[in-house]
Amino acid sequence: MAMTASTAQQQPRSGYTLIELLVVISIVAVLAALLLPTIRTVRDSARAAGCLNHLRQIGGAITAYASDNQG
Repeated sequence: MAMTASTAQQQPRSGYTLIELLVVISIVAVLAALLLPTIRTVRDSARAAGCLNHLRQIGGAITAYASDNQG
């Protein structure tokens, strides 16, 4: 049974082509490549802020100890 032109047009195609999938994957890869350095920068600044907070706590503890024990 041969398909005519009208029969082929009535059947919708489902799914994505290989080109569409490659384009979506490349867009996701580019967005991830742009986002990773930003995440690394934020993580480094958070680590620096935590270190500074610990240094302040150590300084406060030393000051409290010195004042409680007369120097």
